[in-house]
Amino acid sequence: MANTAKLVGYARCSLEPEDLAAQQERLRELGVPDDRIYCDQGLTGVDTERPGLEQALRAVDKGDTLVAP
Repeated sequence: MANTAKLVGYARCSLEPEDLAAQQERLRELGVPDDRIYCDQGLTGVDTERPGLEQALRAVDKGDTLVAP
């Protein structure tokens, strides 16, 4: 039986765009393809609405791995 598990990445930063870019690069290094990297920028830790996280969670299926550096 073939392994169909996939990696899905999530990155978030509150202020510095460089931090987001560094997280995205780290996700790529870990094997997450660009089309499976979801991001939220400009959100603080207290923001409860995170559209990027919601997209990432919808993209994860049973057996997949959500990666957040």
